[in-house]
Amino acid sequence: MTKKNPAAFNWQASFPHDNPGGLVTLRLAVGKHKDKPALIWETLVQAVHDRIPSMPDGFSEWLGKAHDLTDDWFFKLIEGELERRFSGE
Repeated sequence: MTKKNPAAFNWQASFPHDNPGGLVTLRLAVGKHKDKPALIWETLVQAVHDRIPSMPDGFSEWLGKAHDLTDDWFFKLIEGELERRFSGE
């Protein structure tokens, strides 16, 4: 018999991005936190192919831009009620 709740769930979408060069990925999965069901949300920036920064000179700048991008996505995606819940308003 097949049960109605999945044992595993993963959803992922990746988008090309110019600055920093590479892919930005949003990944959602199910998991547990303190023995309770939880949604796992991951944002990821990857340098790909000819967009890999020069090492070590270009890495710091690329990393800063990658962080800014994930930060921007995070706050845009939680805007509204979810953001208020996390900020304690």
